Amino acid sequence: MRRRHNRNHRMSPRTTVYTSIIGTRDSLRDDQVTEGAEFVAFVDRPFGSTLWSEKSAYAQFRSKRRNARAPKILAHQFIDANFSVWIDGSVGLRVPAGRLVTEWLGDFDLAVFAHPKRSCTYEEALECSTRALDLPELLIAQTKAYA
Repeated sequence: MRRRHNRNHRMSPRTTVYTSIIGTRDSLRDDQVTEGAEFVAFVDRPFGSTLWSEKSAYAQFRSKRRNARAPKILAHQFIDANFSVWIDGSVGLRVPAGRLVTEWLGDFDLAVFAHPKRSCTYEEALECSTRALDLPELLIAQTKAYA
């Protein structure tokens, strides 16, 4: 979730739930709790969803993974709302998005959930390298920048 501008989020803020699906791994789920939010999906093919507003996927990188992550990381460049809530394509939202904003964001600008397996950036980089999720030299350079 990322907060933009409006500090008083108890007054019916505009909230957008969004995702990005590139490739065939996931599909759009229409079984979402929709109360108080609009749903936007950045996709590389039409899904014909009755819930999600489908927009063209980001396509500036050669990597599908990076293209899918661009809206997630740069919400302010893709979403025009007071609040944005990212969900992965395989996730079904079970509570109103506004409830997540109220309960988790508080007076902060960003709220994220803890990783279920790792709490160390360096361990995550090692896992990404082991699973060949990115080029090793890029992972090493990024890890050094964190240090």
